[in-house]
Amino acid sequence: MAMRSAVAVRDAPQDVVRQLLEVGVSGVMFPDIETREQAIASVASIRSHTGLWPADPSGTLVAMLQIETLAGIEHLDEILDVPGVGVIFLGPTDLATSTGADGPNAPSVEALVQDVLRVCLARNVPCGYPIVAPTREDADRQTARRLAEGFKVLAVMTTAR
Repeated sequence: MAMRSAVAVRDAPQDVVRQLLEVGVSGVMFPDIETREQAIASVASIRSHTGLWPADPSGTLVAMLQIETLAGIEHLDEILDVPGVGVIFLGPTDLATSTGADGPNAPSVEALVQDVLRVCLARNVPCGYPIVAPTREDADRQTARRLAEGFKVLAVMTTAR
């Protein structure tokens, strides 16, 4: 499934999500998901619209749930049990803050990233990751690495001007 556009919303009421879908957004990213209840509410906010993938295999709408804390990782299986979760997207910078690690590239954060990826792969749920690289070449290297690991959704940015 190809996604045309995705928008991240924080604590958005259902009518805001509805308006985004009406203007053609095909993916909604819900940040800071830590519990099954938050996952249910997020998916429900777009479920009323037809075509929610993977619940509808030919669907064109995707619920992307962002896991950014240790609490979210601890409840990952419960979150993945919610029908309609299309993508789990990791937030390594916030995850580092949540765990007291020294930045998103800390070995302890990478270990958690790999743990989440393994669970997503085993559950056949696409996993996403943000890449922030200093150069296009570094972005290409990191992209190839993350795709080889099994990530299916990448947000790739460079800081080069």
